[in-house]
Amino acid sequence: MEIIDINAAGTPVRVFLPAEKSDTLLYFPVSDADSMNGVLSAMDDSSFAAAAIVCDDWDSQLTPWPAPAAFRGNSDFAGNADSYLDRLYSDIFPEVEKITGVPEFRGIAGYSLAGLFSLYAFYKRKDLRLCGCVSGSVWYDGFEDWALERLPAAESGSVFFSLGNREEKTRNTRMQHTGEMMRKISDHLNSEEERFEASFRYTSGTHFDGYEDRMRECISWLIGE
Repeated sequence: MEIIDINAAGTPVRVFLPAEKSDTLLYFPVSDADSMNGVLSAMDDSSFAAAAIVCDDWDSQLTPWPAPAAFRGNSDFAGNADSYLDRLYSDIFPEVEKITGVPEFRGIAGYSLAGLFSLYAFYKRKDLRLCGCVSGSVWYDGFEDWALERLPAAESGSVFFSLGNREEKTRNTRMQHTGEMMRKISDHLNSEEERFEASFRYTSGTHFDGYEDRMRECISWLIGE
């Protein structure tokens, strides 16, 4: 893939262009654009375009509403995902798509809080057709009920969920049922089988194991490889 670094309204973005023009574009909210280099370098470079968008305040930008901190001593979550999503659409996506072209299939995928945000964005925006929620923080206060009470805005779409099989072995009671929550949301989406297809799977390891492999697995499923 050809790599182009841009600054979109003050936000660092790394654009990955395939060898041939593609109708699929995947966005990745990340803390460091370099994190996607290893993920994408080992994949077929002709199937999709990608953009890694650097988020500098995950606890604010990627959380859907205010909630208590996940761990003692941390700051509470600010819950500014709506304003951040508006900024992506007004200031960042247009700059990326000047380079990639406007895709037929636009998707978003992320890890941890970025996975939560990706799923939230998929629910909110009808032009997002693909979503990856890898180790996504669906344990976030109120999120499971919110997701089960509605359907995503898109007419149709595909969602990939995965979780490390040791992630729920934690003393943090909010996180002990993450897999069950993911499965419920996945089943909820699959119940609308004419509109949505969802996959949920466990992988080996803790929250911090196998990031690159798990993101590649997510991407491969979303693009149908």
